[in-house]
Amino acid sequence: MKKLFIFFLSISFFSFSFAENLEDKVRLLEEKVKKLEERINKLEKSVYKENVAPKKESVESIPLIKQESPVIKVASPDEIVDFKVLKKKFEKASLKESLWKRNDQIVLKVQIKNKLNKELSAIIGKVVILDKKGNPLMETRLNVNKALNFFSGMTIKPGEVLKYKVYFEYNNKNPKHRFVKEASLDNLVIKFYPTEIDFADGTKKQVEYVR
Repeated sequence: MKKLFIFFLSISFFSFSFAENLEDKVRLLEEKVKKLEERINKLEKSVYKENVAPKKESVESIPLIKQESPVIKVASPDEIVDFKVLKKKFEKASLKESLWKRNDQIVLKVQIKNKLNKELSAIIGKVVILDKKGNPLMETRLNVNKALNFFSGMTIKPGEVLKYKVYFEYNNKNPKHRFVKEASLDNLVIKFYPTEIDFADGTKKQVEYVR
C-alpha cells in the first residue's frame, strides 16, 4: 500500500512539473511570436514608405529647363517688320456694302515684311497716323496674317513681304480726320507698332518697346 502511494505521488509530482514546464514553453513561444509580428509590421511599414512616399531628388539631379521670356523687347518696330505705305485714298460709305462700308473710310495700301528669323502665324498691332510734329491724328488695329491663303501657305516666312489694306473710320466732324483726308503722304507720318507676335509653333510673345 505504501509503495502504491509513493507511485501515485511520483506521478502527480511529475504531471505537475510537466504542466509547469509546458506553460513556460507556451509563454516563451507566445513572446517570440509577438516579437516576430512586431518585426514583420516594421518591415511592412518600411517597404510601404519606400514604394509610396515620393523620392526626394537633390537639386543637382533635376535638370533645369530654360524658359523663354513671353516678351520681346525692341527699341523700334523696325526690328520686327519693314512697314511702307504705298497709297492713301478716301472711300465713301456704300449702302450696297453696308456690312463693310457703313461709314466713310480712309484706306491705306501698305507693304509689310517679316524681319524675324522665324515663321509667324500673325503680327498684331496698331497703325498710327501722325502729323510732322508727332501729334497723333488717327489710329486703328491691324492683324497681319495669311489664315485664308491656302495656296502659298498660311505662315509668314522670314523675309516674306505681304500687301495689306488698312481701314480707318472717318468722321467728317473731326478736324484731325479732315486733315488726314486732304494731306499727302509726304505730310503725314504713318507707323505700324506690333504689340503681339504669334509664332507658327504656337508660342505668343508681347512686344515691349524700350529706349
